[in-house]
Amino acid sequence: MKLFSMTAAVLATGLSFCCCNLFAQEDVRSTTTVTKATLVFAIGGLGDGSYNDQAWAGLQLAGTEFGVDVNYRSPGDPPDREAVLTEVANGNSDLIIATGTMFSDVITDLAESHTTQTFVCLDYSHSGPVPENLAGISFREHEGAFLVGMIAALKSRTGRIGFVGATPIPLIKRFEAGYTQGAKYAVPAVHVDPVYASEGDDGFNNPLKGEQMANLLIDGGADVIFHASGSTGLGVFKAAEDRGVMAIGVDKDQSSSAEEGVIITSMLKKGDVLVRNVVSQVVNGQFSGGRISYGLVEDVLGYVYDPAIIDQNIRNHVEDAKAKIIRGEISVRSRVPGETAATTWYIFE
Repeated sequence: MKLFSMTAAVLATGLSFCCCNLFAQEDVRSTTTVTKATLVFAIGGLGDGSYNDQAWAGLQLAGTEFGVDVNYRSPGDPPDREAVLTEVANGNSDLIIATGTMFSDVITDLAESHTTQTFVCLDYSHSGPVPENLAGISFREHEGAFLVGMIAALKSRTGRIGFVGATPIPLIKRFEAGYTQGAKYAVPAVHVDPVYASEGDDGFNNPLKGEQMANLLIDGGADVIFHASGSTGLGVFKAAEDRGVMAIGVDKDQSSSAEEGVIITSMLKKGDVLVRNVVSQVVNGQFSGGRISYGLVEDVLGYVYDPAIIDQNIRNHVEDAKAKIIRGEISVRSRVPGETAATTWYIFE
């Protein structure tokens, strides 16, 4: 295995803000025509310990609560996303939910041609018009990553921390950008080493490569590693556990994925609550399509706080920064500071 550099353009993404509250806990029940909802997973499928598992948990909760038949499909390996999503849309599901930016274009086309069904895409990135029967949901991941970047820098003993990304697409680059800014906000002299698993989607589902990348970062002095890489991150946790360093999870509380104390926090992206509540909106006739962006102010992003691991001083610093981001006093950029179209990053092959 070797590390080599590549140059590529980093695409800016315009995230529109909507005050649609998918997190309101509705008490009103109404007769619904929604009988079946199907979740189509991103790369890694069920058992990734992260994003997919979280979305499925939310859909299962909604199914029980609202009496909706719920199901899931995986694109397979190699993934055939378009065929699987099209098959689901042509079936008898009233609500189709896809987890992953890679579904954005095909789900837009399907929503346009299947107007009697409702579609939801998490991590939506389509640049054109959005059909009214499609909710294209994006997240300001850089805001949540800023907070765990602060924790990483304040917990580091070496002054060097790492980031493992699945692939350098704008979605994953937002995690790196926030993490880097948060770390340097807390400890300006900290050094952040980023590395990416692949140029393609396979970077989301390769624990062995995750372990190899983490070991590379540890060899370079990193003693805290944050990942945004799906099930590839399971390998990051293994290396952290074996080498006695700290790791940071993503999307959900991943602390149970390693021995106690290894995973010091996780950046939360509350997809389970989001999925549950979008089903509730469809059931109760309150669904609204279009682009929807979520971040700290909507309480959709956050981090896991364990007082046995994160002391009160660190907690106070992080909470102060969180409040400032919400008030607009700290502006977290979606790109790594100083990054341009000619910026070099590292792909592990």
